Amino acid sequence: MMPLLRKLSFFTAAMFCLAALASALLRPQGLPLMLEKYREMQAIDEEVRLLRDKVHRKQMEVDRLRVSEEERQRAIRQHLNKALPGETVIILPEGQPAQPAPQTDGAAESR
Repeated sequence: MMPLLRKLSFFTAAMFCLAALASALLRPQGLPLMLEKYREMQAIDEEVRLLRDKVHRKQMEVDRLRVSEEERQRAIRQHLNKALPGETVIILPEGQPAQPAPQTDGAAESR
């Protein structure tokens, strides 16, 4: 009789522990909150990765500008919206793709 009572008490204790664990995980501050925080952490990690990539690109640009006088002049002109004498600047409207040049009948006339 004693072994049966011992097994029953272990089973009851195990069930109580499982019920307490399920209650702790399934309440609003438990598993749902943990999953929400995990998703937030993933989003922040992605943002950090993108910012690190951006910093790396900017560092590469700074290195390029330190080395090349021509690159510095181009960056300055682009930043100030200026052009050197003799340069032709073409400004395309934003949000619209460039249209191909219309075909002329010059090819047909040369035959």
